Amino acid sequence: PPGAPGHGSRQSGSGGYSITLKEGSTTVTQYTPGNRYQVQGFMIHATGGALSSGSGQSQRGACVTHSSSSSKSSQSFWWTAPSSGTVTFAATVVQQYATYYGNGAISLSVTAQATTTTTTTTTTTTTT
Repeated sequence: PPGAPGHGSRQSGSGGYSITLKEGSTTVTQYTPGNRYQVQGFMIHATGGALSSGSGQSQRGACVTHSSSSSKSSQSFWWTAPSSGTVTFAATVVQQYATYYGNGAISLSVTAQATTTTTTTTTTTTTT
């Protein structure tokens, strides 16, 4: 999970912050393997799949974070889903330089969508 920001003190609870996973403009609770999703959080870590940083963001090990100290009401990252399993996202949010939330209090777990397989059996009978 993401660590401490290196300044301030961790507060208990989530501070009202949350992580959402979106496909387009729709918030989802399950993922389709291999699809790419937008994840909203600040410093964020995923236990599976691949996070990628964009403009104004940086990669720090397995975490993606913002690279600007300006205030933000949200931050979005891209995540490519793995082929299967449950993935947990964890975030650390700095509310003010001296105050941050995290340590597992801000998290989201998602699972792969169940796939259905249809089997069709064809029997051919011939008579002579």
